[in-house]
Amino acid sequence: MKKRIPILMYHEVEDLAKLKLAIANNEVHPSYIVATNSFKQQLYQIISHGLTTLNAEDLNSNFDCDKPLLITFDDGYSNNYTSVFPELLANHMVGTFFVIASSIGFNRMMTKSQLIEMSNNCMSIQSHGLTHRPMASLSKKELSIELEESKKIIEDITGKEVCCLSLPHGSFDLKVLRLAREAGYKKIFTSFQGYSPPYQYLCYRINIRRELAMDAFNAIISQRRNFLVQQVGQSVKILIKSIIGDNNYLRLFHKINKLA
Repeated sequence: MKKRIPILMYHEVEDLAKLKLAIANNEVHPSYIVATNSFKQQLYQIISHGLTTLNAEDLNSNFDCDKPLLITFDDGYSNNYTSVFPELLANHMVGTFFVIASSIGFNRMMTKSQLIEMSNNCMSIQSHGLTHRPMASLSKKELSIELEESKKIIEDITGKEVCCLSLPHGSFDLKVLRLAREAGYKKIFTSFQGYSPPYQYLCYRINIRRELAMDAFNAIISQRRNFLVQQVGQSVKILIKSIIGDNNYLRLFHKINKLA
C-alpha cells in the first residue's frame, strides 16, 4: 500500500512589488498570495527532498513514484499562468489548476488560450465549480449544473477529461459527494489539512500561506509528525463546520468562549 501523499494547496503567486500593491488596494486576501521568490524557494526544496510532482488525475492510476507530491492551485488567477507556469516548466514539474469555469477570461483570471497552452505542456486543468458557490448550500438541480457545466466547459477548452473537483470554500455534504461521483468526478479535493493515500476519494490538502516559514514548509513536504499534530485542530474545525454549518459553528464557538 502506497503511503500518504502531500498535496499542496495554493491560490496566487505574485512578484513582491505587485503583491504589496494588491494588498494595499485590498484586491487580494493577504494570506492566500505567495511571493514569487518564496514560491521559487519552495520548488527548490521540493527538488532537494527528492520529490516528484504528479497531477491530480495520476492518483487514479498505478503511478510508479517513490516520493510523490501534488502542487494544486484554486480559482484560476492569471498569475498562475504568468508566475507559476514558467517556474514549473523550468523545473520539469507539473501542477493541477482548479479553475472556476464561469470566470475564465475575466479580470485577473486565466484565459482559454492560456489554459490550452498549460494543458498542452502537461499541466492539469480541473474543476473548481461553475460559479464558486458553496456546494452544500445548493439545491440538487443547482448542484448538478455546477458539476456538469463546469466539467463540460473545461473539457471543451482543453480536449481532455475533467475527473477531479476542488470544493469551493471547502463546502460539501453527502449529496455533493454522491452527485459529484455520478457526474464523473473520480477525486474530490477538500480543504481538510493533512496527507492523503492515493486511493482515497476525498483528498486532504495542505494550505500554503504567504506567512509560512521555510522550516515549516520543509516539515510539510518531509511529512514530519509534529506538523501533522499541529494540523489536527484545523481539520477538526473544518469537519465540524461541514457537518453543522457555518452559522451553528459560530454560535457554538461563542458559547464555548463564554464558558472559558
